[in-house]
Amino acid sequence: MRYWQKRYLQISIDRDRKDQDYIRQMQKEYRRLSKSMYKEIKGWIDRYADNDQISSKEAQQILSKKEQKTWSMTLEQFRQKAISGGYEQELNREYFKSRISRLEQLQRQLYFELAEMANNQEAALQSYLKESLNESYLRQIYELTDQGAFSLDFSRYSSYALQVAISKPWKGNNFSGRIWKNHLKTIPDRLSKTMSLSILHGWGVDRTVKEMMFGIDSVLRNRMTTLVQTESAHLAEVANDKAMAETGVEEWEWLATFEAHTCDRCGGFDGKTSKELKEKLGYIPSCPDHPNCRCTRVPVIDGWKSKSRWHRDPITGKGSVENYQTFDQWKKSNTDEIKQAQEDAKSSKTKYAKVKKEDFDKFIKQSGKVSARDKKILYEGKDGYIGTTNSFKINEFLRNNEINLSDASKNTIRVLDRVIKKNTLKQAVSTNRWVENSWLQDYAKSHYREIGSISVENLLKHFNSGSATFESSGFVSTSLVPSKNLFNKVRNIKMEIEVPKGAQVFVTENHIESEMILNKGSFYEIMGAEIRQLANREIMVIKMLWKG
Repeated sequence: MRYWQKRYLQISIDRDRKDQDYIRQMQKEYRRLSKSMYKEIKGWIDRYADNDQISSKEAQQILSKKEQKTWSMTLEQFRQKAISGGYEQELNREYFKSRISRLEQLQRQLYFELAEMANNQEAALQSYLKESLNESYLRQIYELTDQGAFSLDFSRYSSYALQVAISKPWKGNNFSGRIWKNHLKTIPDRLSKTMSLSILHGWGVDRTVKEMMFGIDSVLRNRMTTLVQTESAHLAEVANDKAMAETGVEEWEWLATFEAHTCDRCGGFDGKTSKELKEKLGYIPSCPDHPNCRCTRVPVIDGWKSKSRWHRDPITGKGSVENYQTFDQWKKSNTDEIKQAQEDAKSSKTKYAKVKKEDFDKFIKQSGKVSARDKKILYEGKDGYIGTTNSFKINEFLRNNEINLSDASKNTIRVLDRVIKKNTLKQAVSTNRWVENSWLQDYAKSHYREIGSISVENLLKHFNSGSATFESSGFVSTSLVPSKNLFNKVRNIKMEIEVPKGAQVFVTENHIESEMILNKGSFYEIMGAEIRQLANREIMVIKMLWKG
């Protein structure tokens, strides 16, 4: 049985390697896109720049008759490409206007290049996911029949069934919808806002190009990498479900992939059967549980017990199949911090402890390490972050890219990101954050497919569904000591955020707010929400779990 288990785990390992091969090839395509769009942006700016800047007058000037004629020819080329490629309906027809300004011409040119890339990536990823799903299914059938030792009459995926499986929405959308949203909504909006800021504030050519290319080189590539890994993992579990159903397997257990950044939530699921998870949580969590989740589920068969598992060495980064350990055993053997956390857990009645005022200095000492140079940047001056109103500007820039931000403040972002990554939380804590009502409106707009019309009833239903998530592109400041939050008397939305031990955080010396900062780009699972009566007003309390 040990060899059988090793072969079963090999399925996940092989899929991960193929995913990485696919991503490497995909990244080459995005590098080519980046070069092409850089050429478009740089050429446009060089053509219309005056004294190294783009003026509003030049940008808003309507194309000349000669330029309109050339642009009309370009539009027709794109239209024919869209028709032949089958993605004409995905495009915004407003973009096909011929009488436009110079700035609009650039925006549309970039839009069409992104559309063509989205179409190519949709076709390529569709083909890859079909192949991956079918192979995962057949490999698992093969292993579940003891490597073909006994015959089984099982159904196979038809071409149509494969298409249906990969197109079925999960967590609010399917892979196709996510690709088109990344290319035709997220990135064009970012590029448009950046160019508008460049004109408004008179940025130089180099800065304008640099700011616009950041959205393409960093944001788009990272989103697509996450998409490939998460969709592939999801479909592997779809194949897992079908394979177990075909072979009569009725029970499975969760198998966490052990890496340095394996989250405590997934680790807590490790070795648990579906029945045990249902009893513990009240529901059965989906696998993958979050973006870039590398967990899987292993069938439970009478007489068989796990002997080995996939493991990534936290020092070398290399993966291998090792003798079976539970999650707690693995963590204990790899980090001293975990040993301390386990001792803390024994003396604590609650997993996520609420911090007392007198204990805050201990958290600063443990998770607030910062060099004198970085401390000066973060705490002092108009471009600092901690205890300054500049933190609002920085987060507004990170979330919407709608404001002008000084180079010094951008350096503050880099410093804070670096400091957070150097500090880890020594014990699990429950922290809180108060936000304005506008947060709910923004959240509802970005999740309109799942929520529908904005109402308290619909929001509560969504937050309590077990599948709601939240991703913050900005830093998130929280209060370790509940009574220390400055906004608890003026805001009506309270986030109770559980942060596991080992999380990367920065506990500041801001005693007034007992501040702990979570990094930009963090992902949160929403565990539930309710309306509570507080003094003379009602508040909404949203419970979240930090996932990394």
